[in-house]
Amino acid sequence: MTASSLADALLLAKIGHDLRALYTGVTDEPVPQELDTLIGRLHAVLGDEPESDR
Repeated sequence: MTASSLADALLLAKIGHDLRALYTGVTDEPVPQELDTLIGRLHAVLGDEPESDR
């Protein structure tokens, strides 16, 4: 592994860590009521079952 490729790998790992930290806060929040209603309507139109973990 060259110094350049090692630096790139470390940079990508740091970017991945930062993105995970950013999106963890977003994904841990509950779904807004309006979005939840829209999702329910889409499931009804499509005729499929909603996910059980919502």
